[in-house]
Amino acid sequence: MGFDISNHPVDVALIKQRIIPFIRGGGEDRLNDLVARAATLNCIKYRANSWALGLKEYDMAMWHRQRELRITRTVRVHQPQGIVDRVLSRPPAFKDVTIDQVTGIPGFDSDLSVWGRPFFIVADTTEEALEALHSYLTLPDAASGTVDAVAKRMLAKLDARRDRPPQGFDASVLQVLLDSYPLAERVIPHQQGEPPDEGDMAKWLRRRFDLARTVFADRDTDAVVEGDDGEIVPAAELAEVLAHEVINLAAQTLPGWMGRGHVWPTALFRRIGVRASGIFERPVSLFEDLLHDLPDIGRNLHSTIVENYCLGGYVPPQKMEAFVDLLTKHRRELILAGHQGKEGTADLDQLPGMADFIKIFEPAVYALRHGYGFIEAAEIYSVILGPMN
Repeated sequence: MGFDISNHPVDVALIKQRIIPFIRGGGEDRLNDLVARAATLNCIKYRANSWALGLKEYDMAMWHRQRELRITRTVRVHQPQGIVDRVLSRPPAFKDVTIDQVTGIPGFDSDLSVWGRPFFIVADTTEEALEALHSYLTLPDAASGTVDAVAKRMLAKLDARRDRPPQGFDASVLQVLLDSYPLAERVIPHQQGEPPDEGDMAKWLRRRFDLARTVFADRDTDAVVEGDDGEIVPAAELAEVLAHEVINLAAQTLPGWMGRGHVWPTALFRRIGVRASGIFERPVSLFEDLLHDLPDIGRNLHSTIVENYCLGGYVPPQKMEAFVDLLTKHRRELILAGHQGKEGTADLDQLPGMADFIKIFEPAVYALRHGYGFIEAAEIYSVILGPMN
């Protein structure tokens, strides 16, 4: 079974002092400012994602031109290890393979910049990534020119690598790469459908908040409600997944990092044999007010992801420093664990598991710096179904 997972910094005060009280029927705070800001950020996200998707399309076209040259090279790759290999702590195995000479755009990792980090972020370090995130989160409006200014700074980071082409490639392959610059002048934003209207987005978000409130109010009745997809559903049925919806609503103003597969942090720690139960817990404390009135949601609060559309392990703010320290200590093992079952280069930082590690580490550091918690979730976002961060 596939999982579209995400790792979220959790603004505990926002959830416990504003979102949950509203859902439980609090009448003083209509969350108008929160809805308005979420609408703006969703439009910013759409425009930023358009640049990321446009760059991905441009990158693939360049790959195609390089492959048409039919020039190959031999590289040493890291072979996946089996369970017995890991139990016996056998050293990594490598093999030589022949592949097409394809450079891609140096510095661009679509798994991070398109399908990983929020918005459209190109960064070499955690500091750079979080600075770019701050730039998007603090934009005053969603006008194309406003968002484009930040997105083009991401392209400029890639343009700066033009004078440092990758080594070991044929001159004709490198020429295709060099002819692709400057990216800032050639990449065209690409997205399906029409750009969202901010007013319509605010109405859609308001309906989601109001739906959660209605579901809670009708939790013990036979009432039915119209879900977000237009389907008519018993309110009692939706009430059981309100905790998941709370994280979804909170992510409208502070998005998480997307991933795919069995690569959420508690799964990776379990895979490398490191006990993280002293750090991760069921998110009971985050939803204690909802649990008081709706104990059934407890069935969907887990200490790790166990199924689609569920919440996994939660790290409260007071344990975030220990969490970041544990990630730092076991960085190498976690990257190799995320790499399991895939071939990759001999360079640890180029393994597929590196992106999965970054998608955990960056939101964890962000949460630590802002006094937030951290939670892993499934199907808040879905590449297949369209929702992106």
